[in-house]
Amino acid sequence: MAKFLNKKEQVYDLQLTSYGKYTLSIGSFKPTYYAFYDDNITYDKDYARTSGSVAGLSGTAEPQKEIHKRIKQDTQYLESLILFEDIEEAKEIISWEDGHFNTDINPVRREPRKDIFRYNSAIGDAYLDGDSNVAPAWKIVTLQGEITSVDLEDAVGSTRVPQINIQANYTKRISNYGINTDPSSFGDVIGATEIFADGNQIELVAEDILVYGEELNTELLLENFDVEVYEFAGDTAQQASGSIEILEPVYVGDTVTINDGFGSTTFEFVTNGATGGNTAIVDPAGDGLPSSPYYNPTTAAQWLKTAIENSVLNIDFNDGDPATEGSSALLSLTNRKAGVGGNQIILASNTQTTPSTTVLGMSGGIDGSSVLSRKYFQKEDTQIQDGYMTSPTPTVTAEESLTTASVEYWFDFLADEQVDQKLACKGSEIFNKTSYYIDFDFDCEDEEEVFYYDIYGAATEPEICQD
Repeated sequence: MAKFLNKKEQVYDLQLTSYGKYTLSIGSFKPTYYAFYDDNITYDKDYARTSGSVAGLSGTAEPQKEIHKRIKQDTQYLESLILFEDIEEAKEIISWEDGHFNTDINPVRREPRKDIFRYNSAIGDAYLDGDSNVAPAWKIVTLQGEITSVDLEDAVGSTRVPQINIQANYTKRISNYGINTDPSSFGDVIGATEIFADGNQIELVAEDILVYGEELNTELLLENFDVEVYEFAGDTAQQASGSIEILEPVYVGDTVTINDGFGSTTFEFVTNGATGGNTAIVDPAGDGLPSSPYYNPTTAAQWLKTAIENSVLNIDFNDGDPATEGSSALLSLTNRKAGVGGNQIILASNTQTTPSTTVLGMSGGIDGSSVLSRKYFQKEDTQIQDGYMTSPTPTVTAEESLTTASVEYWFDFLADEQVDQKLACKGSEIFNKTSYYIDFDFDCEDEEEVFYYDIYGAATEPEICQD
């Protein structure tokens, strides 16, 4: 049981988990990093819902001197917690055989299960430069490629790490050889076939991803970018599923409300030309809905499906929906949001006592984890070592020696001065006009026209010696 720290004797407290003690006992305990957290500290009690206050709405700020005293002196802190489950479930059961513990006759080393604890929001080491009221931020600009979506957190791993999805387009086209006889990069050469009999060739126009990244509101003391490459091999999470059964009759004013975990939308059967207070279910053919009940569940289900597909809901349907079952039609729904967050209810309201729909809420969603396969950069020996040239030419890794575990097997990664400067400057010229203020470590200036001069001057007739 954890005890309160005696702040007069203990400044900080370190504890090893069961698995940490095991690795220490076999000599494999090798910590690689540490982090500090302040999630147990309330910096402003206005957000702690103390008596007589409403979180964030009291309008009175706690004085700084009282905050310091409350945190440093008036608040008690517990020792480090290393057990996060019931003690009865965590203890090991030792068997008893022939009047002896089996470990007395045949001792074995028991390996406890690994402790997997995930913490977010570690205290960083940002060194602010300038306004202290702003937090460190990132500026990400795609000079080539398209940002398709941005999420503030990883929905699969439930971590507050921004997710930026970038799409690269590669186009195959037929071109005349004479159009591109002067390639500007090596990619133009390897991305084209040999010349065919008609003088044409097939080339691959690559729109490789080119990203400008900069850390803002901080002072860079070291190299601040570490690149790790992973291949997404799948996800162990499961999606939730549900169903909507359309019965007859369906009346004008009946509604169906669906929640996908991000938001909910209410769909309403309306008359021809009406909009209603909700998302109207409209006939895709444009005929609209009648003013009286209709008795065609298949058509009603098809109209509802079309309305859901045209909405912002992250919902998929099984192939063949809606499926006719006797006098009713069934819509089978699958939530694109994997995990328990997709387990949402589906509601239906009816204007008449006779129900027009039977709904089965979304269920079966199970949280999982991404299956990622890390790729490693091929280590290359530098040509200059300790100030001496060790080889006449730079060492290049042979392609046949690369495996699927290497980054270079899949693509080339270029950074800083290795990128195509002409391409980077072209992108910066576009974005700097819209106040993105992209600043490179190299100059982007217009190339000056090159003039050739004869150092010997113009050809002239030699002077005639008079003597």
